[in-house]
Amino acid sequence: MNPIMQRSISLFILISFLGFLSNSLPAQSRISGIVQDAEGVGIERANVLLLNTDSTFVRGGAAGEQGRFRFDRIKVGSYLIKASYIGHPDVYTPVFDVVSNKDVELDPISLIGGITLDGGTVTRTRPLYVPKIDRLVINITSSVIFKGTTVLDVLEGTQGIFIDRQNNRISLMGKDGVNVMENGKLRYMPVSALLQYLNGISSDNVERIELITTPPAKFDAEGDAGYINIVLKKRPDEGLNGSFSLSYGYGKGQVSNNSINLNFRKNKLFLFGNYSFLLKDQEQGFTTKRAIQAPDALQESNSSGVRLPTQRDHNFRFGMEYQLSDKTEIGGLLSAYDNHSSMDALTRNDLLRDRTLYIVNSVEAIERNQWRHYGANFNISHRFSDSENISIDADYLYYRNENPIDYANTVSDGTDTFLEEILTRSSKVTPLDILVGNLDYHKDLNGGMKLDAGVKAVRSTFENSVLVETLKLENWLPETSLSSNSKLAEEILAAYLSTDLQLGQKTSAKIGLRYEYTNSRLDSETDGRVIDRQFGKLFPSAFLTHKFSESISGNLSYSRRITRPTFREMAPFAFLIDPSTFFSGNAAIQPAISDAFKVDLRYKTLFFSVQYTVQDSAIARFQQRYDSEANRLLLVSENIKNSKIFSFTIGYPLQITPWWSSRSNAMYFYQENNAYVSDRPFQLTRNYVQLNTTHSFKLPKGFSSELAFFYNSPRINGALNFGEMYGLNLGLQKQLGGQWGSLRLNVSDVLNSVVMRGNVEVPDQNLAYTGIFDLSQRTFTLNYSRNFGNQKLKSGRKRQRGAAEERNRMN
Repeated sequence: MNPIMQRSISLFILISFLGFLSNSLPAQSRISGIVQDAEGVGIERANVLLLNTDSTFVRGGAAGEQGRFRFDRIKVGSYLIKASYIGHPDVYTPVFDVVSNKDVELDPISLIGGITLDGGTVTRTRPLYVPKIDRLVINITSSVIFKGTTVLDVLEGTQGIFIDRQNNRISLMGKDGVNVMENGKLRYMPVSALLQYLNGISSDNVERIELITTPPAKFDAEGDAGYINIVLKKRPDEGLNGSFSLSYGYGKGQVSNNSINLNFRKNKLFLFGNYSFLLKDQEQGFTTKRAIQAPDALQESNSSGVRLPTQRDHNFRFGMEYQLSDKTEIGGLLSAYDNHSSMDALTRNDLLRDRTLYIVNSVEAIERNQWRHYGANFNISHRFSDSENISIDADYLYYRNENPIDYANTVSDGTDTFLEEILTRSSKVTPLDILVGNLDYHKDLNGGMKLDAGVKAVRSTFENSVLVETLKLENWLPETSLSSNSKLAEEILAAYLSTDLQLGQKTSAKIGLRYEYTNSRLDSETDGRVIDRQFGKLFPSAFLTHKFSESISGNLSYSRRITRPTFREMAPFAFLIDPSTFFSGNAAIQPAISDAFKVDLRYKTLFFSVQYTVQDSAIARFQQRYDSEANRLLLVSENIKNSKIFSFTIGYPLQITPWWSSRSNAMYFYQENNAYVSDRPFQLTRNYVQLNTTHSFKLPKGFSSELAFFYNSPRINGALNFGEMYGLNLGLQKQLGGQWGSLRLNVSDVLNSVVMRGNVEVPDQNLAYTGIFDLSQRTFTLNYSRNFGNQKLKSGRKRQRGAAEERNRMN
């Protein structure tokens, strides 16, 4: 029997035994419920008190995520609940009884109305940034400047996140290997397609974004940086309702982002869907300089150019949930997108020998980069009881990328005399098929203990066909050294087990163990079997939380994770950037293992975090290799000995005046990269900081405004040094009253300062490189959004379902 199958069977036997054991133990009564506002939104951190009928105090605490609360080990008797939150009058529930061996699930407690102060009504707005013990929550609906933008725009201005649009890279807390989820489901796509996808999701479709830097065992072990979870809007209202958003902007080209959301609920059936369309035509510019001290001369290559990209993205989702019974629910989701990007680019490339110009390449490129996706999901969940449930998910995902580029290179000598015209064309076709299945089980045990377990299987097939041709004597001849056809098949099997322990009234712990086994086979048409790799490893995680007082709480955590090389990083191919620069694969690259330690401390609204991560065989992307014979620069991914990152984070909100509030975050990093160059130790270190601050202003007559600023100091990636970057965004909003929605004016990149700068020096190859990429423009955008349909709230079904996860590796 397959070893993974044996482990899976053993895991299910363990689950069954624990379920039997827990049912055989004496049950204790539990009281649970939810505190929500008048719109049915859960009020996190609302005060909840359990009282005797004579109003004497029994238990108390703050509501958790989505306003949920729970009191365990309650004696038989009669009780009532008092709920309160700033800006709302106190609410008392009717008296209810607790009987032996029977849990009590209360109806939602609604805090309605408001408290009037000096003639004004205090209303509750969720903070933009809410730090939690294992994640940072960004409430998109609380922001003015994010209206009419995209999810990628939101992430670019968020603490700890760095978006490299030029090289299709996302990093979190100074580390690559970020997984992006949508409603708890991981978006399994190449990073190049992922950035296009995020740039096509309107922020008006998003409820919140969660940054999960210390994932528990339930999450895939892939990705040392953690997870970004995008939670889309889905309202449990009776009847038909929805919202739409229209926007148009200009900044060296036009940008328009439009979306519509629809929800329909009738009895046991719930339908939801959304569609968004993005149009973006904005100019981009870049300059690069490369100098190599060859044995015979100093070789230099200086390039500058203008790009005129056009992006048109269509994104569609349609989902269904149906309640078969009080305990069983089925659902499905269809998703599709067509992200089409085309670009005309004109580049001048000067070649110098010993600082004397001898060749000028004037390159005109016409590119099309199109990603298409179709996906289907089926899920079923069943509640055995209020404390026990199981869920099953099955997914099929299909992606196809087409990326043809035509190059016309006019070659002149140093005196601007025409020499020749070289016509080159390249094509890349990449179809991807993914099948995913997973099962998740959850059970609440006695004494506040919880059990989570599950298994998962992923099968991926990938084809990559790259062809580079040059026109010679009216015939297109292939460049065999730059062309390739490769196929990859990969299976990943995983199982996890984790438990939550209540060690006291103020202390809790979570311990988990995950096992993952990977079988990868990569075949090349020219080189045969390039990779035949089997890899299995255990990934432990542990969390300890303690509440020192009502104002102070802390958390310790440890997790081990893996960063697997992406498919494109492994595939043996070369992809043309300019006449002397290429992306190239590296079949020898290996996975990287990281161990992360984290300490969090929260004092009232202040949040402190210290994290230390050691990654062995770290993968450094976009490293420079020079081919002196062909005078070509190759950009490849390579393993370095290790990478060590220490970070310190502080986040704090301030209520400066009744009408002026702010949220600021500061992060300090120390990074050390250790590698070998020509068998000699090589170390690169850097101290850097990331800062952001957001200020919100409540103005008269329904106006409000927002200002957001971020700063990233110089940082490193492998041997590559990135320069500093900073940006300022402004927003002004007017509530039109009644059901007429809101109108917003946003100005992004006010200072026109969001420019990427990078440089690298490789002493062993006498190589120095610098690059400047201006991919962002100062943009003025006008946005109108409005809700419509039936706004009468009906409580959503009480549902618990383990999140389905796919990986995000295909770069």
